[in-house]
This record gives sequence, structure tokens and C-alpha cells, in this order.
Amino acid sequence: MPRAPFGQVTPFPEIVVKAAEKVDAFNLRAVAAHPALPGLKAGDIREHMYYDHLALEIGPAARVLLEDEAGRPVVAAAEVGLGKVIFDGNVNMPDGMNVQRKGRLDDYINGALMRGAVEWFTGVELR
Repeated sequence: MPRAPFGQVTPFPEIVVKAAEKVDAFNLRAVAAHPALPGLKAGDIREHMYYDHLALEIGPAARVLLEDEAGRPVVAAAEVGLGKVIFDGNVNMPDGMNVQRKGRLDDYINGALMRGAVEWFTGVELR
């Protein structure tokens, strides 16, 4: 069986239909408040630790959580079946353009999303 082209098929097409376009940007904007984004409200902008991400083509069940500076969706979430899914288009592949981390991981959108995702998935607040 031939392999599907990268980004053209996703495991949750109801959330993200495809994610084939790679985009470079250093900041992401919260589209709406969500439990997976603790402390962020709509319009808040935070730096992410990697400059590259995939622009997502959103499916019918998705709620966009984060977008890039041009308004392209980067992170989406939904409840699917009996579970919760976060589709994160951040590429997170190190190279010379990465942000040199300063301060706490939660200061970056990646860290806030990681913490928030675990708390949203489990219902347990991390300490």
C-alpha cells in the first residue's frame, strides 16, 4: 500500500483535515480561553520556543486554540468519542533558529500548552 503524503492525512480528520503547509513565525495568539491554555485569554500573544509550525486545515469538530501572526490555525482541540484530543502543529525540531530559553517553560506557549493539556486530559491540576 502506498504511503500517504506527509500532512495530507491525519489521524483525526474531524479535528484537522490536513497539515501540509510549513510556516515560520515566533509568536502565537490565543483564539479563545480554554482549559488547555491556563491563564491565557483570547488575544493573548506568547512566544513559542520554535519558529516553525504547520498551518492546519481545520475539521468540523475542532475548536482552534492558537493561531499564528497571520491568523492561520496552529493548535486545535476537540472531544472525540470518549476522549480529548489536541492537535498541535508546532514542529518542535531543533536547529539554529530556536529561541534560547530564558525563564520558566510556562513563559512560552509550548510550556503553557503542555501543562494545560495534561490538566485538561486528566482533570488533575499539576503542582
